[in-house]
Amino acid sequence: MKLTIKDIARMAGVSPATVSRVINKKNKGYMKKETEQKVLRIIKEFGYVPDARAKALRGLKTHLIGIIVPEALSCAYQEFIGTIVNVCYERGYGTLICSSENNAKRELAYVRILESQRVDGIIIISERLKAQAVNDSINKGIPIVLVDEDIPGAEAPTVVTDYYEGALQATQYLIDLGHKRIAFVKGRPTTPSSQKRFRGYIEALQRNSLDVEDRLIKAGDFTYKSGYEATETFLKESPDDLTAIFCSSDLMAFGAIRCIQERGKNVPTDYSVIGFDDIYFSAINNPSLTTVDVPFRKLTEIAIDMIKNWTEKGKEKRSICEAKLVVRRSCAKMVK
Repeated sequence: MKLTIKDIARMAGVSPATVSRVINKKNKGYMKKETEQKVLRIIKEFGYVPDARAKALRGLKTHLIGIIVPEALSCAYQEFIGTIVNVCYERGYGTLICSSENNAKRELAYVRILESQRVDGIIIISERLKAQAVNDSINKGIPIVLVDEDIPGAEAPTVVTDYYEGALQATQYLIDLGHKRIAFVKGRPTTPSSQKRFRGYIEALQRNSLDVEDRLIKAGDFTYKSGYEATETFLKESPDDLTAIFCSSDLMAFGAIRCIQERGKNVPTDYSVIGFDDIYFSAINNPSLTTVDVPFRKLTEIAIDMIKNWTEKGKEKRSICEAKLVVRRSCAKMVK
């Protein structure tokens, strides 16, 4: 049978209110030290764990944060989830992870489920939810922070990576190496972060008076397969003058490298390839991948601080984290 506060109070010879004060650390000035120690000893002996939902119903913190991601099994999101779980643990929070599998209806359902669990806040990494759904939850008193994607019209604070600047840096790096025909593989067209990467690429070309060529721009969806297929098309249509490929994600860059290698060519001797995200496998790929780092930990720390300070300091509106180029071995200088 599950132990209750009343059971502990009976065994300790105190009131349930006294036990509650000990559990919630609100006992200062209310009781003797011996009474507190006696209650704590019984709690430890019987392994009592407070019911988080019951605490929430009494207006107390549950110390749970809900996380909604598009794809839990994606390499990039796996790293993000791992970082969030670790940072939450360090800050004294547990986590409830929800993977929507890129389905807006599931995301809305998860928001409602997390509301019912009375979490202390929700971190959403998605652009699919409607602003009204986000705003409804905020109006119910649930702090929501949007991470790395914007939802137009949503009243939630956001913390994002400067994808535009990161893509600008990456493209400029290839230009500085002497590349003039730089192909680009887009991410999902509906994703704001993908659009920002593409704008950074275009801006770098224009700043250096290089042509923006439609034949060197292909659609992708952040997956390995789309990177492979786009590169396959590039090599068929522009085999002679193409020298570098910039992919909107590391997974697409891995696909590009595989496609090049299967055709007997070398990276970076024949083609330079650059990615975006700096996931774990980027450093151990062969060749190791030059990429743009998305600061997962920094994004997470800011998001959790936004939730924690929601009522203390008011809602922060927006925070932008710097994206940094990470130079490895997949890019080489053009030989004249």
